[in-house]
Amino acid sequence: VEVGGRRYSHVVDPRTGWPADAVPSVTVAAADALTADAWATALSVLGPGGLSLLPDDGRTAALLVTGTPQWCEVHASPGMSSLLEEDVRPGCVAGL
Repeated sequence: VEVGGRRYSHVVDPRTGWPADAVPSVTVAAADALTADAWATALSVLGPGGLSLLPDDGRTAALLVTGTPQWCEVHASPGMSSLLEEDVRPGCVAGL
C-alpha cells in the first residue's frame, strides 16, 4: 500500500515491528511452495546478506532486486544462474 508517497510492504520486520523495506522484489525457486514462501519472506527482511543463509542443497535459489526504479541492483544466489536464460549481472534499466 502507498501512504503519503511512501510504499509499505505486507512483510513485517520482526526486529522493528515495521514493514520491511530493504528489498522491493524477491524471487525464490524451491522444491515446494512452503519453502519458497518462507525464504521469500525471510529474504525480504534480511536483504542480500541473507543469500548466504540459503541451504546449499541445489534445490533452493533466490534473486533479489534492491534500490529504486531509477537505480537498482540484482543479487542472486549461485544456483539461480542455472535457472535463467541469461547471466544475472548487477544493475537494472530504469522503467523495467
